[in-house]
Amino acid sequence: MPLKLLVIVWVLFAFADARDTTVLVSPAVLRGLAQTVVLPEYPASSSGQNHTGVAVIELVVSASGKVAHTEVLQSPDPSIAAAVAAALRQWSFRPFLVEGIAHPMRSRLIFYFRMEEHKPLVIDATEQNPVPKVKRSRSAGTSLTRVEAGSSNEAPERR
Repeated sequence: MPLKLLVIVWVLFAFADARDTTVLVSPAVLRGLAQTVVLPEYPASSSGQNHTGVAVIELVVSASGKVAHTEVLQSPDPSIAAAVAAALRQWSFRPFLVEGIAHPMRSRLIFYFRMEEHKPLVIDATEQNPVPKVKRSRSAGTSLTRVEAGSSNEAPERR
């Protein structure tokens, strides 16, 4: 009897993982779906101490387009980590659709914190490269997602 119970529990966990529909997307695709973008501010305490470097953040976006979770993976200091997380929690996105069904997304974004001529500068690494825009088209009754660089979709709202 305990062996059957163990097998049933294992099967339930296996299927629970299979139902996870979070889609891993590239930073460029994520930015292409962005509706509201708030760039992080360079904290005065960090710039005053000449703390520079790279901040890497992983975020999960819900199916409705709201930021559900952020995790700073790398940062020059805790103040910069907090500024990046606070800014990204304000972002919003158009839903990521697969066959007409919205799915949560997971991605990573990179920001560079630099001092140029004694002035603090925050650079969004994704913005330094052309951001592909996601276009949706229908073919034989199935929705397809195609990414094209340089297409002219609406620019995200910036604050």
